[in-house]
Amino acid sequence: MIRNGLKILRNFRPYSPRLPCSVWPPRPLQTGQGNARGLSAMFTARRSLLQLPARPELSKIVPKPPRGYQSVNWYSSQASREASLDTHVKIRSLSKDDSRRMVNVTWSDGTKQDYPFVWLLDNCFCTDCYHVESQCRLLPFDELDIDANPESVETVNHGDTLRVSWNRHHHSDFNSDWLRPNRFDQAEPRDDALSALPTPKLWGAEIAQSLPRFEFQEVLSDDWALLDFLKAFHEFGIVKLERTPAEPNQIPILAKRIGPMRETSFGLIQPLRKGGYEVEDLGQDRALSYTTKALNLHNDMSCLYETTCMAFFHCIIASDGKGGESIYSDGFHAAEMLRLADPRAFRLLSTNQQEFRLVGAEPHVGDFDHRSHHFPIMLDHFGQLKAIHYSTHARTPSLRMAVDDVKAMYSALQSFSKLLESPENAYYVKLQKGDMVVVNNHRVLHGRTPFEDSNERYLELGYVDWDHVTSRMRVLQNKLNSDKV
Repeated sequence: MIRNGLKILRNFRPYSPRLPCSVWPPRPLQTGQGNARGLSAMFTARRSLLQLPARPELSKIVPKPPRGYQSVNWYSSQASREASLDTHVKIRSLSKDDSRRMVNVTWSDGTKQDYPFVWLLDNCFCTDCYHVESQCRLLPFDELDIDANPESVETVNHGDTLRVSWNRHHHSDFNSDWLRPNRFDQAEPRDDALSALPTPKLWGAEIAQSLPRFEFQEVLSDDWALLDFLKAFHEFGIVKLERTPAEPNQIPILAKRIGPMRETSFGLIQPLRKGGYEVEDLGQDRALSYTTKALNLHNDMSCLYETTCMAFFHCIIASDGKGGESIYSDGFHAAEMLRLADPRAFRLLSTNQQEFRLVGAEPHVGDFDHRSHHFPIMLDHFGQLKAIHYSTHARTPSLRMAVDDVKAMYSALQSFSKLLESPENAYYVKLQKGDMVVVNNHRVLHGRTPFEDSNERYLELGYVDWDHVTSRMRVLQNKLNSDKV
């Protein structure tokens, strides 16, 4: 039955985790009538800042790939850059419903939406209610008039703006480009630079033929290449950078283009080689990653309350003998397969926590002992996949569950493990000198085959948190789209 699940899910596209809506800061509307309350009249000109170009059909992709990009499964950034924006929708008519305390808006495309009075007041962008520079509200929540009823509502700027007049001194102006995407019945806010990204794609061992690839130097020097790199990371959870200088400390150079690095008990950069940090008074085998033994598929740092996300693996010296292959597996793919093939096992892994532990010592922090509980399969409040926490070598005996379910839990973990490790799912590759593989540690598991003690294999590992990834994508999208206006 699990094998059937492989066939069913090969082309399955999972739910894309909902990301916070980030609206470009509106500026006070200067109408010449003494009204500095509302959105900027220039907001319309910034419409392109709020939307990603739509993904073109594969048949329409420009043949030449984006700069630095070599994956046959990715769509051309040139095509996405030239894709047309959605047609602008204006306000056709509106009315004020005092009984329901709503403003009723009818859009030029015929759709309708209601906006509560209290919500409109709470989102007023006037200079008394909103600090433009920091994009923050100013009004204390306990001073918000929840029973507010505007004196009038009207359209201005030829249907581009809803004006709500609370009294003769206080007006709130809402541009249609801001108001429409914030409809309450819309699950994916279109004004968020991330909401238009392709849904994350599940993959198996076939990723070997379609792995997104970029040139290291181009991602460093070209903002479009960096944005394409981050898009690929979001969609596949794994990206390869080639021709990276085979020298230590290249990860911080790349990470600086994205956001601050996340320091762990291993430091900002962890050396993945025999002995790790070469310190005489610390044992060379103090961490499993400092040995030549096999590393089973796992997520890093499940021992932490907030696990690391963007993980950079930079190969400085490749293993030239037998073994030392890197292994990658899409945990979301395996989890969705398990959901179809064995719903009870999926439920057990998504509703019962395990404890993960990491103990050790490193020269810059001394001894450490990290412990944290996580669901092996973590779901969001919509029941969709959010993160995987799986590490056989870091599991402790602690299980937060009914004792009668323990055996079934072990069976579920074993089923999940077999799916992760199956030849259809696990991608094996021997990294070469100058390769850098970047994975989403919340989704993609990694491991290593054993290698001979006589071989020298040296990788460096570092992390950037997910919030910095999404922040950089928003900033780049807004910046690059504004350059086209």
